[in-house]
Amino acid sequence: MFVITLTLLLIVQLNAKFSRECTHQSSSLKPYGSRCIDSSECFNNYCYSNRCQCPYDQIFDSQINLCLPNCNTNITRRAGKISTSVRNEGRKRYKDCKWIIMDSANSYVVFSSSVKMDSLSSELKSRHRLDLYDYRVTYTNFGRNGNLEYLASAHASDEYSKTYATTLNSGLQIQVDFDSPKIRGLDFLIVYRVYEKDAQITDTYGVIASPGYPKSYPASSRFTWTIFGKSNTFILTDLKLDGCCDSLTIYNGNSNSSAPLVRLYNETTQKTFTTKGPMYIVFETNSANQSDGFSAVFYRQDLDHAEKCDLNIDGMCKPGLACRCDKYTEARCLCPDGHYYFGNNCIYALQTKVFPAETSVSLDIHNVSLNFVSHQLIWSTCWEIREKLTKITREVISGLTPGQEYNVKIISTLAADTYNDPIFLKSNFIVITLPAQPGEVLAEESNLNTPPYVLKFNSSQGIVHHYNITLVSDTQVLTYQVKEAELVTSDLTADTLYNYTITAFNKLGNESTTFRGNVTTGPDQSVSVGVIAGITISIIVLLCCVAVGIVVLDRKRRTQITHFLRLCLGNIRQHKRESNGSLSKSRNKKASSGGRQLKSDPKGKDNKHSYDVVIVPSSPDVAGLYRDLNQSTPAENCYANSSAVKQYLDSSLYEDM
Repeated sequence: MFVITLTLLLIVQLNAKFSRECTHQSSSLKPYGSRCIDSSECFNNYCYSNRCQCPYDQIFDSQINLCLPNCNTNITRRAGKISTSVRNEGRKRYKDCKWIIMDSANSYVVFSSSVKMDSLSSELKSRHRLDLYDYRVTYTNFGRNGNLEYLASAHASDEYSKTYATTLNSGLQIQVDFDSPKIRGLDFLIVYRVYEKDAQITDTYGVIASPGYPKSYPASSRFTWTIFGKSNTFILTDLKLDGCCDSLTIYNGNSNSSAPLVRLYNETTQKTFTTKGPMYIVFETNSANQSDGFSAVFYRQDLDHAEKCDLNIDGMCKPGLACRCDKYTEARCLCPDGHYYFGNNCIYALQTKVFPAETSVSLDIHNVSLNFVSHQLIWSTCWEIREKLTKITREVISGLTPGQEYNVKIISTLAADTYNDPIFLKSNFIVITLPAQPGEVLAEESNLNTPPYVLKFNSSQGIVHHYNITLVSDTQVLTYQVKEAELVTSDLTADTLYNYTITAFNKLGNESTTFRGNVTTGPDQSVSVGVIAGITISIIVLLCCVAVGIVVLDRKRRTQITHFLRLCLGNIRQHKRESNGSLSKSRNKKASSGGRQLKSDPKGKDNKHSYDVVIVPSSPDVAGLYRDLNQSTPAENCYANSSAVKQYLDSSLYEDM
């Protein structure tokens, strides 16, 4: 005959540690009573006669949206939930409702419970309760017999948290008593789990208690619990043992050959123990006196994605994961809201590759195994907003302005997966289109002749942050950065061919297609003016010097020649002033020709000007020259007879005045 150990843990959750439960119903699954074709469509995972229903041995609880065991049922499932709302909704209200949980020998049941009474007075609340019984089992040749022994009661008005365990060879009977026609319902939820005597625990959290706790544990017994996991925490909530030989030992490993963490005998304060691998727990008693025993909570840490967790315990999930309710009202380590699990990571947005062009942007949205519904694209500037809905992962946004900054938002709707309802992922980023190509240098609007040189060129369409301009000649390489489509510089060399490149850049430093061309600067204007001025002055001086050699035959002719010379000197001064020079004041000079010096008559009646001296060089052709001069005005002949008098300049027949 097998020995059965059934351990009962009851936690009334009004003020209990385990007080939070998942009651959320997925929006992606059909609720109870909806039309269906397959069970996978239903939230309760059962489709019968084209309706989402509960299996034959369960009843739908509208308060927590679950299918739970029917009242008055012997439960054989090793794990599950028990509840009833028993509301006046057109179905029978139970006077007495009970459930019996039994399993094979060498096993026990652990469960937690929450109780709530609806809208009843204190008197009525005290008369309606949840009773727990130790269902003692006796095995004979004729079968199994059961006897009840009262354990505890939980009233709706009670607010406490306690732990209970059945004795050896016992199961558990849960019974609800309604003792008033005014009762509308006694709500409770029990989550249970059946463990064997030498338990191999893969659960992520749970409760352990010695048989009979808190009354008395059995003598001469040995119980073990092996908790598997990467990291385990064991919280001892109560320990009262016989001081002689009874003990509770915790090992850092999966057997008693591992290194012991601690051996405990009596402990009135809560203690916590943690291992980085499996944890092995041994409870041993002798044949002498017994005491209350112990109770403890355990949970695993560093849980992977989708592993079950408890909403009331922090730190169970791996970093990046959160203990959340899945769409089937089960608490699991899942990605936070607004995130999606992909590649062992929780991502808050789908990775998007961006390829900007001048007037368009190509988007390559990461494809999560085709598990998406749609993408809403929104792009905007300060003055414009546009959007587009697409179901493809490669999309092009066109009709954009070159060099413009756009705010882009992508809202991706991913289909529901095994644990999650549809997820909405959002991506926000800024993209700047490439700048357009600038144009050639505008010759008519530029100044390439004299410094400072000005190069104006066709600007790029759209928005440009700056332009880079490079000018290259045989001897120079010049680089400039300008904000506008114009370059002003004095660095160029006259009469030189320059090959130029112009490139536009946007705010991010992305460059446009480069425009190439060439320009040639004009000749050196300062040298040309100087040469022309020098030649002109020389001609004037020569003419004036030749005029000095004219023979004055009479006063009237002498006055005319002197007037002519005066005009020539005036022209020389004027020209020199225009050439940024000045002609020194005329001085009286000697002209030696036969040793004679003639002076003008300042009182001559026919002379309107006053002259100091006329120098007359001796020359056989003076008279002929004079005749030529006399045929036109003196001012004209200063220039017109330059070729005729060149011989006198070369013969040194005159002296400077």
